[in-house]
Amino acid sequence: MNKRCIWLGLGIALILALSLSTVWARPGYTGLLQNWSFENNFIATGQQKTAYPWLPFVQAGDLRLLSTSEYAAGGHVERIEGNDSQFMYTPTGQPYIGGVYQQVSGLNVGAPYAVSGFILSIYKSIVLPHQDGYILKKIGIDPYGGVDPTSPNVVWSPESGLDKAWGPSYQVTLYALSSTITIFARVNSTDTVGPGTGYYNESILDAMYLDNAPTAGVSPLPAWQGSTSFLVSWSGAAPEDSALYNYDVQYKDGAAGVWTDWLTNTTATHATFNGVTGHTYYFQARSRAKRQGHPYNETYGLYPGGNGQASAMAPTEDVLHM
Repeated sequence: MNKRCIWLGLGIALILALSLSTVWARPGYTGLLQNWSFENNFIATGQQKTAYPWLPFVQAGDLRLLSTSEYAAGGHVERIEGNDSQFMYTPTGQPYIGGVYQQVSGLNVGAPYAVSGFILSIYKSIVLPHQDGYILKKIGIDPYGGVDPTSPNVVWSPESGLDKAWGPSYQVTLYALSSTITIFARVNSTDTVGPGTGYYNESILDAMYLDNAPTAGVSPLPAWQGSTSFLVSWSGAAPEDSALYNYDVQYKDGAAGVWTDWLTNTTATHATFNGVTGHTYYFQARSRAKRQGHPYNETYGLYPGGNGQASAMAPTEDVLHM
């Protein structure tokens, strides 16, 4: 079967059955990555064509990269944002590992940065049932700015084998350890589907957004509380073009305690904590943000760790009964 026919059928099915291609208006600010939505200017590097200044990497297999619009040849262009996206496949139907990367310079060493992005994979054909687990996807950041995707310095998102759906965005947040960091998107297609079968294990990358991470902090607390139940408050800030939408708050019992989730995915900015007499509690918060006009791009902040952002001691029994 001609691949263009397969692609046309894929596009129709994705529109009608999966409703994947909601295209959003783009604001003037597009984050810290160049060509974040893989638009136009696809430059050839050997057999690979990537949206400049993204560059290809191939770890295994006869992987080909090109624009989705070129592959579609007038058919439906699957994407999250804009008019195009980055397409990956192998004409031999054999397993492959590879993707794209981009270095970003001029950053603040020690500052937190967050990336989110999307990778759609189609195992064999859209006309077949979802078969998760055969095409594995993730994004990563090298905080030192290296370009080797096999480096132990790369911090990767959890890997997903979700088939035939964009799914939630892949997300990574970390502290920059150099003024240059590198963003990776990696696909591992594990199964053989050809050649001669008319099937291709295909992957599509789009909407890779990098920005300063959202921040959050717990307000200072009186060192000694008059009750075992006391109010804890927190607040946060979002980067440009984003808005906070929820928080996670953790506590630990004593300086040697283990950080424990107290509130997760909460939109509240204060709550009453119920402690035990004589115990000292430590608190820390992190926030999540969504891009304004592009709510599919979500980012999250980091907990500071250590002894957190605020602490307080619940009263002892003798103080309670004074």
